[in-house]
Amino acid sequence: MRSSFYINPNDLDEVYPPIPPLSSMSPEQVDIFSRRLDSSIVVSGGPCSGKTFLAICLAKRFSYEGKKYLYVARTSLLQSYVKWWASFLGLRELKCISFFEATKENTPYDVIIVDDSERYSLEEIKSLASLTQYIFLFGNYTRSFLWGKAASIPDISAIIPGCRVYSLNIQMGVPFEFIRLIPRNTGFINHKSEGRLPVIAKVGSIKDQCASIKTIVDATGFDNVGILCYTQELVASMRLIFDQLEMPVEVYHGRIVDVDWNSTKPMIMTIASSSGIHFSTIFVVGFDADIVDISQDIYLETAVTRAREDLYIFYEKQLPQSLAIIPQAYYRSLNNYSIEL
Repeated sequence: MRSSFYINPNDLDEVYPPIPPLSSMSPEQVDIFSRRLDSSIVVSGGPCSGKTFLAICLAKRFSYEGKKYLYVARTSLLQSYVKWWASFLGLRELKCISFFEATKENTPYDVIIVDDSERYSLEEIKSLASLTQYIFLFGNYTRSFLWGKAASIPDISAIIPGCRVYSLNIQMGVPFEFIRLIPRNTGFINHKSEGRLPVIAKVGSIKDQCASIKTIVDATGFDNVGILCYTQELVASMRLIFDQLEMPVEVYHGRIVDVDWNSTKPMIMTIASSSGIHFSTIFVVGFDADIVDISQDIYLETAVTRAREDLYIFYEKQLPQSLAIIPQAYYRSLNNYSIEL
């Protein structure tokens, strides 16, 4: 996992005012990190814009200032991911819990960091402890229809006195020319891509797709790889297939998190589980029209925005309409490679 962020834990100075890890931050992150935060803030940005990374850096800063803080993450896997990053940056006491657990907390906190803030209603946000400074990490999505009564940034600003809004406008990963063609796309602003056009390929059975992944990983030396699929059943099946292929993998299956974030093995999980987590290379397996409920475009948006550099989408029979309508000029095929699959 370490290859996805090029940061030295010693980059975070242990004196105040803090010295930000300039080599690892965008100008927008440096600006927010360097400010004296005396009010609640909203940090708005799309996938891969660095909201979570910035929040963990701020948490380490708060620890130096002697503030009590709490990190709220939506899924158990994201909680594990946040704790691992915090530990890697030398912050071993970070408390990261679910939103439900946070509403039951009796401990007063100086700062509460709420990840995936765009998924909660105003009433849910109000249910957290009052008279506290908040940092809301707000995904820059244009699909509020999916969340029902989800709170908007103006809603949050209206109920949190003095709340300020900051934007992280630089995203990495899948090029804008591809992602803008996805229906109901996330509406990236000032998109800056460090990735390549994705590969979309029709590859036999699921076993054939897994074998292709092994061939590509072996040939390229990719060491920060996520493998995503639509269902938990397919996660379990792929674990057995990779065992047969003698390819070591990390697997997240179910609610118990026992993955090793320090491992360089490819990590398998569902698309839904991957929200908030990023890899240098992403393989999406079994993305077929007869399996994927593409009416929930969140799954497509989540899948294509997990990759920082390389994205591969494999299907067996027919692509979902949302991908099938994209002209071939905006993605590559496996024929672009000299690798023999």
